[in-house]
Formats: sequence, structure tokens, C-alpha cells
Amino acid sequence: MIGIRKSDGKFVAIEVKTIDGLKRHYRDLEIAKAKHARGERISVAQRRALEQWMFVRLVVDSGGLAGFAASEYDAERIVWI
Repeated sequence: MIGIRKSDGKFVAIEVKTIDGLKRHYRDLEIAKAKHARGERISVAQRRALEQWMFVRLVVDSGGLAGFAASEYDAERIVWI
């Protein structure tokens, strides 16, 4: 989900996942980071997790709001930080 927070015009990006999908994402991300640091090949799922994490970091580092959500509470937490 992407959008603009009306109160201040901040860009918002939320990657919505199921709870199991979020667990799998973080597992794949940790494996991808470790393999990348060692120069090893990573799987498609690991690459996807790494690229999604990099996008979230880019948005946050640029002053936007971004993160991963598996519930309405998670999404609200990202938007109202």
C-alpha cells in the first residue's frame, strides 16, 4: 500500500503480509543479508525480502514512513510514528 499522509504530506509505503508471510520474510531477509555479506548466491525469495527491506530503508531515510504490516495495528503504527 502506498499513499500520502494528509496531515503533513509524508509518503507512506506499507508492505502487507500475513503473519506467516511476515515470519518467512524476516527469516529470508536474515539469510539473504548473511549470504550477501559472504558473496554467496541468494534465492529468489531471499532477494525479494532483501529488496523489500532496502525499499523500506530508502523511504525512511528519505523522510517517509514505511514498514511491514500483518495487522491493522501494525499498519497504524507505521503511519502514526
